[in-house]
Amino acid sequence: MRGFTLIEILIALVVLAATGLALSSAIGNVAFQTWSLERRTAAHWVAENHLARAQLTRLNNSAPLEAGRHSETVVLSRRRWRVRQSVAETSHPLFWRVEIEVSELVDNQE
Repeated sequence: MRGFTLIEILIALVVLAATGLALSSAIGNVAFQTWSLERRTAAHWVAENHLARAQLTRLNNSAPLEAGRHSETVVLSRRRWRVRQSVAETSHPLFWRVEIEVSELVDNQE
């Protein structure tokens, strides 16, 4: 008689299961990295938009930026983002330090 023994079939199933598990884990990691990259890219766009708007406001008003903190909520890509801006003077009178922090709001939680 020719064929496979039960032990050979069980070993083959274990190998296939291990391969499937490794492949599933790799696909999950790629999906998470893609989601994370998309989220970080959108947050970067929110920060760039906020900075560009501040620069345009500064150019239109020809007034210096106001030192202090400012927070607002914006929508981009059907997501809500909290934008925190901190403006401080520097030792040079023509330069200002502007820090922008962006976080995604999910169910009004960051």
